[in-house]
Amino acid sequence: MIREAQAMRRAYAMFKSDSQVETVAAVAILGMVLYPAAKELARNRR
Repeated sequence: MIREAQAMRRAYAMFKSDSQVETVAAVAILGMVLYPAAKELARNRR
């Protein structure tokens, strides 16, 4: 968990100069996190 936070902070620092890239990266990370959760919810609902 801590290692992921450090990696995300490092990536954030790298992307800070280009806000568009930063936004795309944030959306991509959110998508990677939320997609499996949504799939799991859909499976449990059936």
